[in-house]
Amino acid sequence: LEPEADSEAIEDASKAILNALSSSKNPAMFVDCLTHRHQAVQEARQLVDKLGIPVYTSNMGKGIIDETNQYYVDIYNGGPSRPGVQEAFENHDFALVLGNLPSDTNSGGFTRMLPPNAAYVDTHNVTINGWTTSSKVPLKAVIKRLNTLASPERIPKIENPKHSLPERYLE
Repeated sequence: LEPEADSEAIEDASKAILNALSSSKNPAMFVDCLTHRHQAVQEARQLVDKLGIPVYTSNMGKGIIDETNQYYVDIYNGGPSRPGVQEAFENHDFALVLGNLPSDTNSGGFTRMLPPNAAYVDTHNVTINGWTTSSKVPLKAVIKRLNTLASPERIPKIENPKHSLPERYLE
């Protein structure tokens, strides 16, 4: 079954997301577990490769993005993140957030901080810097449309942030 969708609202939301991404200087993606639950894993992986910006996942979103992908940074879980990950993520000026599930165990006890400038692609709506679309913009449909409309040359190219790992991880 497919959720009810408003194609015009999907188009408008997708264009607004891409405009916000292209005007940022240091964008990132954050992929969470609702992406999987709404069967948009392949579309999210395709978008990661197309946009070519650093991507993080939540602990509940682990495995959605291949951790060997060149754009994958790490799991960002607020305060409990590995050393350097929290600082790296919080230095981004814009985040494209796919399928966010803001629960206590999935957000480091609500210590995960997303940038004030962000686009949230939720299960049935999109919020961009505080502006929310209609409720008929399903997550999977928006990600599909982003894949179609995205022009990688318009997205700032930045290197993945470097973060240090404790000695025990380097043995």
